[in-house]
Amino acid sequence: MLDTAIENANIEMILVNKKGDIVYGNRFFVAHHDYEPGKTSICDIFIELTHSKWQEEWAYLQKNGQNKYDTFVMQLEGRAKNYEIIESIFREEGERIACIYLNDIENRKDIEDNLFQAVTHDSLTGLPNRNGMDKIITRMLKYDKGAVMFIDLDNFKRVNDIYGHEAGDELIQSVASRIKDLLPENAVLGRQSGDEFILVLNDIDSFQEGIKLAKTLTDSLKKPFNINKNILYLSASVGTAFYPEHGNSRAAILSSADIAMYKAKVQGKARFVLYNNEMKYNLIDRHNMYIELQRALDNKEFELYLQPIYNVKMSNIVIFESFIRWNHPEKGLIFPGEFIPLAEETGLIIDIGKWVIKELAGIIRQFRENDFKKMSFSVNLSLFQLDDPDFIPFINKQFEKQGIKQKRLCFELSEELAQNISHLEIERLRELRENGFKLAIHDFGYKYALMSILDKIEPDIIKINKLHNKIQNIDVQKQIILNLMTLAEYMDIKLFCEGVESELQYQTFRELGIKYMQGYHLGRPQNVETCLRNLREEKVNDFGKTTVI
Repeated sequence: MLDTAIENANIEMILVNKKGDIVYGNRFFVAHHDYEPGKTSICDIFIELTHSKWQEEWAYLQKNGQNKYDTFVMQLEGRAKNYEIIESIFREEGERIACIYLNDIENRKDIEDNLFQAVTHDSLTGLPNRNGMDKIITRMLKYDKGAVMFIDLDNFKRVNDIYGHEAGDELIQSVASRIKDLLPENAVLGRQSGDEFILVLNDIDSFQEGIKLAKTLTDSLKKPFNINKNILYLSASVGTAFYPEHGNSRAAILSSADIAMYKAKVQGKARFVLYNNEMKYNLIDRHNMYIELQRALDNKEFELYLQPIYNVKMSNIVIFESFIRWNHPEKGLIFPGEFIPLAEETGLIIDIGKWVIKELAGIIRQFRENDFKKMSFSVNLSLFQLDDPDFIPFINKQFEKQGIKQKRLCFELSEELAQNISHLEIERLRELRENGFKLAIHDFGYKYALMSILDKIEPDIIKINKLHNKIQNIDVQKQIILNLMTLAEYMDIKLFCEGVESELQYQTFRELGIKYMQGYHLGRPQNVETCLRNLREEKVNDFGKTTVI
């Protein structure tokens, strides 16, 4: 008969005959299940088991001798739990009997489920992660038509820098929630990485279905978010690719959506772009340009051009703004708008920015050697440079090398960048001022976030954006400028007008009392030698005789 050790074993065990009757249950089994000897069938407690299925299982045991599987078993008070079942068959007093061990694996299943959740889902949002979305995209390929969208949040890093990572996490959760509320039943949203999401549309009828959803998403994400009592504005660049037109494998369709998203970034962000094959070639061109930019640094293909800023009341130049140009050996002169965005995306802006500072320090020394010691200069600044801890020490070192003590150099920051500046970057700007440099905000008034920017940056100069020059109603244009002049005077900030491109604009601004102007109408950017030659030939009046900074 049964051994006492089996009766007292800390594992559930039962004996079951061919009909499915439980003819014996040990002490541990009886303690956990509603069992009456001679009355309880295995089908009563194995939830998924019927009489016919038990007969199939019995036949399997007769043939193979043993079996192992997981199933749900009913416990006392009607609670179902997950068990591992181990079956074997033996002969007892001339009758075949199934000996079945029941191992409670509920905790193990929980651990396995948690591990699966961790591997396939994002812990912050609960959405499928990269691994989970790979499986979802693979399933989409079984349909005749589908779509994949790459959603990248624009300038999300600025939120972390300014408000902290907790606010950033809460914003990610809010974004996920907002997108999910917009999705149809055939859509699945996942989080690819920090500020990237993937959306999969299964079994769609037409391109229009995907395009309509992409537009809805981009419009929705432009609306403000309330995070820790802060009103935050965000946008997203969305790349959309359709299966099978833009890729017939998981890797191909993902790549197409990613390329389209990148195109949306290049076009100005806050938009959706539908993939086309030409984009792949554009991406190759950009990769080639990246390689050429690295070569340009090594081969000294960059050059600084200088554009004059006039004191129109004195008819003289007070500042030269510096602009970088790329003397490409095959394509000729390339303007910064064509390569600086790529330099910022790839991090090359740090090395290019250092080249500019080194070159500009040499130019300042060159002007002073030509007896124009009071001439001032300005240069555009990228937030990437401010994030570089070596940036300010590098500047000081270059000026020391050139023997320049009076640092008549102004760093310009656009209003758009100033709006999203972090606390660390503000400290770096203050450090620049403490080291003798000046600060300017250009494109000022573009978004009219006036006081908050002036309070944060404390600039020495503001440069009115040429947007004002394009306002058709001349009275409105004049009133905007007068208001800005009053504000600048009150805060002891010098006001410049940039983008002066016609005689009408020049005369209008002069009548309003604008003292400092810059633009093609007054002078185009020229190389250093041309500027010095014009000076030596006295082609400008009182060149460099007064100073602003």
